[in-house]
Amino acid sequence: MKHTWLSALLLALCCAYSSAQPRIAVLPFRNMDGDLRYNLWCYRFADSIAALLERADTSGKSYYIIPRDSLELVLGELNLDPTTPQYDSDIWKAAQLLQARYVVTGNFNLLPGKILLNAYLYDVRTKLARATAQNLYRPESQADELAALVVQQLLPRLQHGTR
Repeated sequence: MKHTWLSALLLALCCAYSSAQPRIAVLPFRNMDGDLRYNLWCYRFADSIAALLERADTSGKSYYIIPRDSLELVLGELNLDPTTPQYDSDIWKAAQLLQARYVVTGNFNLLPGKILLNAYLYDVRTKLARATAQNLYRPESQADELAALVVQQLLPRLQHGTR
């Protein structure tokens, strides 16, 4: 597979970061409902979770959250879109290019007046979920609270199980 010079630069920059810290890619969530009006939430949930995880690592030494611009560069190059059927299988290509050790992603569904969210912390090497935050419900008006619930459930595994 051919990579542009931009991808080569991204990979070089990725290697420059501390290899002692596990690299975590927080990827867009899947809209399982299919209502296009909610596709922005695919990125909204991911961005909120990434920001909360960064703030939670007060020492800055437990893990490294891969920045959104690096994710967008790789997702764009691989033409990965959370609304396509192959997204679930192709995220592993992105994780490898980003040299991520873990991936946080998930899905959401719209229920009458509520949102159901599921999130997973995957080990890139084994492709197995190391932690989950499942069946989280909130009214649409409180959708932003879901990111905090996800971080609350995944954080203990990140702080103690990523070494």
